Amino acid sequence: MNRGLIWTGVVVALVGGTWFGLSKMFSAGETNSAKERVRRVFDGTKPGGDFQRSIFLWWNGSLNMPPGGQEEFTRAADAFEVWRAKRGIKQVSSYTIGDAKIVEPAKGLHSAVVEVSGMVDGKAFKMRVSQGEPIDWAEEGN
Repeated sequence: MNRGLIWTGVVVALVGGTWFGLSKMFSAGETNSAKERVRRVFDGTKPGGDFQRSIFLWWNGSLNMPPGGQEEFTRAADAFEVWRAKRGIKQVSSYTIGDAKIVEPAKGLHSAVVEVSGMVDGKAFKMRVSQGEPIDWAEEGN
């Protein structure tokens, strides 16, 4: 009887520990990926940066042209300009990326939404980043 309880406790601890560890591992991967995506978008808008690649990354997180060819790229580039204009961003001279946290967990086929905050050219920012979607500004006073 006592051995059965011990084994049950061991199994519960292993399953619970594995679940907790995997959830932390995946959330850390999503937040790090979002921060890296933001970093690359900003790097592309610096003098000498790869502006075209910056648009791809901003639009859907890819390093390649969006499906749909030139027409889709034009849509992405126009939307990128509108997004940058909302915060008065032209050419980025400096930035720091601070915190990143999951604000909406992944559900079904939809990726998690990660809020990334930091400073760009001396101004604070908060962005909502989700893989496969354009990056958007968070609405909390920024």
